[in-house]
Amino acid sequence: MSARMAKTPGPRPRKRQKTDDHERRRLEVLSDVTRRLAAVQDSQQTLEQIVAAATALLGAEAAGLRLRDGDDLVIKARTESAAELMARVRVHIGESLSGQVLATGQPLAVEDLVEDTRYDAGHKRAALERGFHGFVAVPLRAHDRVIGVLNVYTKRRRRFLPDEIALLMTFADQASLAIEKDRMLQEARGHATRLKGLARLNQAISSSLDIGDVLSAIAGAAGELTGAPTVAFWVADEARRQLELRALSDDRLAADLPTRILRFEQGIVGWVAAHGRALDVPDVASEPRVYAVEWHRAHGLSSAYAMPIVFHSSLLGVLVLYGAAPFYLTDDDREVLDAFVTQAGVAIRNARLYDDVRVSEERLAQRSRELDLLNRMGELLQACVTEDEAYSVVGRFVSQFFPDDPGAVFVMSASRNMVEARAMWGEASSPASSVFKPEECWALRRGRLHLVESAAQGLLCSHLPQPAPASYLCIPLIAQGDSLGVLYLGARAHAWPDARQRLAATVADQLGLAVANLKLRETLRNQSIRDPLTGLFNRRYLEETLERELRRADRGQGGLGVVMIDLDRFKQFNDTHGHDAGDLLLREFGRILQSAIRSGDVACRYGGEEFVLIMPGASLDATRNRAEQIRESVKQLFVSHRGQSVGSLTMSAGVAVFPQHGSTADVLVQAADAALYRAKADGRDRVVVSL
Repeated sequence: MSARMAKTPGPRPRKRQKTDDHERRRLEVLSDVTRRLAAVQDSQQTLEQIVAAATALLGAEAAGLRLRDGDDLVIKARTESAAELMARVRVHIGESLSGQVLATGQPLAVEDLVEDTRYDAGHKRAALERGFHGFVAVPLRAHDRVIGVLNVYTKRRRRFLPDEIALLMTFADQASLAIEKDRMLQEARGHATRLKGLARLNQAISSSLDIGDVLSAIAGAAGELTGAPTVAFWVADEARRQLELRALSDDRLAADLPTRILRFEQGIVGWVAAHGRALDVPDVASEPRVYAVEWHRAHGLSSAYAMPIVFHSSLLGVLVLYGAAPFYLTDDDREVLDAFVTQAGVAIRNARLYDDVRVSEERLAQRSRELDLLNRMGELLQACVTEDEAYSVVGRFVSQFFPDDPGAVFVMSASRNMVEARAMWGEASSPASSVFKPEECWALRRGRLHLVESAAQGLLCSHLPQPAPASYLCIPLIAQGDSLGVLYLGARAHAWPDARQRLAATVADQLGLAVANLKLRETLRNQSIRDPLTGLFNRRYLEETLERELRRADRGQGGLGVVMIDLDRFKQFNDTHGHDAGDLLLREFGRILQSAIRSGDVACRYGGEEFVLIMPGASLDATRNRAEQIRESVKQLFVSHRGQSVGSLTMSAGVAVFPQHGSTADVLVQAADAALYRAKADGRDRVVVSL
């Protein structure tokens, strides 16, 4: 190509350059607005910045912003020039131009508002009067959900270009982030404020122990916390299944209330009491469970939110919030309200306890006595080393707590298939009621207190003594979620007021912990002195017992027999049949020893296949005869392992007695051991007496 034909770049067309400059300025405005939005901390200022920036961004004369509220769009900010163009506070989904954007989630541009049939008629008149024609609206999005609509108006007819709409969409995204950030910030501030308020309100409702003051404080505090204009508190009586109105935040409303007593299941209050869960009633007029609709209507109460107040599975009452509009509770609101309700339950419980204690000086003195007895019983139970000692303490003290009531403490057997009386007092004892099955007691079945106030009408346990008491109480003894037994208390005529039930429950708690501790202590002790394979005592226990029995025999001038036993050819048996079969054989031999000895005798596993039998008070002949009986029993033992018989077994034994063969433990054991070796050397399967 020749140099003359080559074209040099000419100047950029003026129109294109002007367009690029305009685009650059708009992007600079967008960047500047984004920075300013990020710095704003006030909610309304953020929204006003958005509409002002949108106006400047497109060179328009007016702009406005609506945010979503359910299925409606509600005005939140607008320029002064858009006041009549956006006069309606609410616009429904699909209604007018903004509603179309909310319904479709897509931007919408109109060249001339006056000619658009979708535009609201009132707003169209205002546009005509004010000389507005051009319109563009874009959705505001957060988390893939349309949260609002941003409108922009121009006075001249204007066909908005795609890049202008795209620019406004980009700005809308930034604005949505700012709105969402502000919303989260306000929620965080609101949550912090509610928590501070909750702490203050909790202090207020906990500042008194008078039940009337506490209930009034709870009603007032709940109204302050939730903004409910009226709050009522109904106290529950679970025994009678009824509720009594004890506090109303607005005393004027109580004058014409139809009733102050409701049954369980009656009205929304009774329904909450009966079902134990909250109930939201957005419109009392359309809710069939609402009691006294006319009273609600007369006082402008169109909604209600009722929730139970519970402490340790016991219903204390029902708190009801009344409002002129439905309650829209967020998760945070419910969390704070739940915390308040929990604290209210504690405050009510504390007030009730205090009220019970101050009823009379006599009850206060009685309570002091009971606490003293509880402390003394607890100290003695902690000092007990065996279960028998503990049950002796229990029988003595519980009969003092309930001097007019027969009763008993029943404890589960190790197999958990029987419950046996370990301490009984009054008229509770009878052969038929001292042992029963767990399923015969409703308290053990349900894992909770079982009260029968009238034996003629109540659901009776099968383990009751005969004749059955007029009323009675069964409380499971529970420790770490495990049922260990039951505390039974009968009564000839009187009922069981709350104070007596609480005392019985406290006693049962202490007994449950004491029984669990003793069982654990006994288990640990058995583990330290028992051979885990055979269940016999171990060598450590043998040494302690032999020394003790020798001292006792020496003081009483009596005898003491020692038998050293060894299973013949046990190593060969182990090698032939395996360790599992060997362990099975040792367990079976341990069972033979336990069944062959007297109650005062002690059988121990000395080590490996060697065993020692201590027989206090036994003569030489008695000791030798017992060893021979055990030897014959062993010969009859046939062990089956994995479905196959592994043959019979024999044993050898050496016998020594005090004082003939030694006066110390070491000498006696050595004498019996030497006799055992002679038995092995003489051919096994025999009993040899020490020389």
